Amino acid sequence: MSSTPPFTNPPPSALVSNSKEQEFSSSATYSTGDAVSFEGSPPSPPASHSTEKEFGPSTTYSAGDAVSFEGFNYVCTTACVGQTPTNSGFWNRTGPNKA
Repeated sequence: MSSTPPFTNPPPSALVSNSKEQEFSSSATYSTGDAVSFEGSPPSPPASHSTEKEFGPSTTYSAGDAVSFEGFNYVCTTACVGQTPTNSGFWNRTGPNKA
């Protein structure tokens, strides 16, 4: 009985470089640090990303904006005002604040 491996190698044209952002593809091969968007959402910065600003409850944020809040870094996924970064409907946590 022959066994088929669960994954096959994609063609070289499907290999992804972290030099540019692109839409996620299930047939691509990714490396640590590669940035892709998924269903229109911008990529999150790597966990080692240090933010330049602390979250402000009256600040208007756009998708892709990064903040620190209560010791963690977050990236905005949907434009908002007053939505705390712990609200996963508007923010993705990207890791501990390294700043």
